[in-house]
Amino acid sequence: GPEHTIFSDGRNFDQAWGAITGVPSKTGEFRHAASNKCFDDSGARLDRGNKMILWPCNNNLAQRITFHQIQGANNLMLVFGHCIEAANGETGNNLVVWINYCNRAAPGQNWVKRTDGSIFNPNSGRCLAPFNGSTADGTQMVITDCNGSAHQRWNTP
Repeated sequence: GPEHTIFSDGRNFDQAWGAITGVPSKTGEFRHAASNKCFDDSGARLDRGNKMILWPCNNNLAQRITFHQIQGANNLMLVFGHCIEAANGETGNNLVVWINYCNRAAPGQNWVKRTDGSIFNPNSGRCLAPFNGSTADGTQMVITDCNGSAHQRWNTP
């Protein structure tokens, strides 16, 4: 049946985004191909604007990312019921990726898992990656020009 996740502002999934395509949502670790580290909600904080980082995989809830494929090709990535977005829907190279309340009008919250393993943000035409291709713990996640490298590939559920 349809997912009924409750978002941090009290809306359930259907209220926030409408009908689901029927493709099951998938939750688990998003492992960075170049480092085998995980996409992580820094400090497991729920504050809007909290940054997403690269961190050693540790089975923590801050690394349990849910990918929802939504009607109309709006695909969401969530952690703790918050949407992961390219900050404020801006499109610049190396723009920070953080968490925010889910908002159907937020183009920075739309993500596409591509067959090459990259996670693409159609609004910006850029790919999710650690800043400057770093593999250091705590590296800030950004959107950057897609180049097909292992630094932009993710092993996802």
